[in-house]
Amino acid sequence: MVILYSYGSHFKKDKELGVSKCENCNHEAEKILLTEKYKIKLFYILPLFSKVKNRGILCTHCGNIENLSKREYEDMKKA
Repeated sequence: MVILYSYGSHFKKDKELGVSKCENCNHEAEKILLTEKYKIKLFYILPLFSKVKNRGILCTHCGNIENLSKREYEDMKKA
């Protein structure tokens, strides 16, 4: 019997925040509010386990993610 599974981090784009200056690369770039989840799936489809690994703001130019607390993330998502 063979059991096929997959695991890894997956990013979910929650909201586009517009263009602003990145503190890491000093470029004007679009910022995206996102959630990074660690997932384990059975047969590459059925989710067995999912845990939020990181919440933050992604710079689309350099790929840097500025970490946010759960409360900060929820406030930005509502705004």
